Amino acid sequence: MTECELIIGWNHKARGVLSEFSDYVASGSEIDVVIYNATEAERREVEEINAELGNIKINLMDINPLDRSQLIALQLERYGTVIVLASARLHSDTKTIDSENIVTLLLLRSIFEEMDKVRETKLITEVLESQNHALIAQAGVKDMIISSRLVSMITAQISESPGIKEVYDDIFEEDGSEIYLKPVSLYFDDIPEQVSFADLIAIAQKRNESCFGVKIKALEN
Repeated sequence: MTECELIIGWNHKARGVLSEFSDYVASGSEIDVVIYNATEAERREVEEINAELGNIKINLMDINPLDRSQLIALQLERYGTVIVLASARLHSDTKTIDSENIVTLLLLRSIFEEMDKVRETKLITEVLESQNHALIAQAGVKDMIISSRLVSMITAQISESPGIKEVYDDIFEEDGSEIYLKPVSLYFDDIPEQVSFADLIAIAQKRNESCFGVKIKALEN
């Protein structure tokens, strides 16, 4: 089934994000890209990527992400995913960039809260300053990428254990292993009051899966 996704903002990572979408979504899917007052170079780059990725259609939109009325006009409920990228063209200060993204996220959250139906759109944002993690979580975003921290962590792990690079290669490849967040009810007929992580690993192995973490809803905020 074709999909419709939204990217707000633009930086050097956008090409990679669009390429990944092209690999995973059904042919004919559309990606709307919002770049406020896009430069001629940015317009050309979007056109080039659109020509390269024949599997998807990329639509460039001149929308101010800090203008609530313009965000509403996008009909946000149409999108499966909204990704907010850190746009460094207008500001070189990472705090300012994160601040504007937080405002955009708050506007998005308020728009979704006013909708009658339950929000199914996933919000993902790029964070430049790790200390802004809590603020962005309060804006209703549970999926975020802290670019500098992520790169540093992966680099440190590979330097200490070079063999782990094969694991990352497998995860990041299109046909490699995938990471899923699944409900605990999938693994227990009757959910126990207490369960050890070792028990979770064992029960996942019975399904030919590897459990390497848990997410506790009560601790999200």
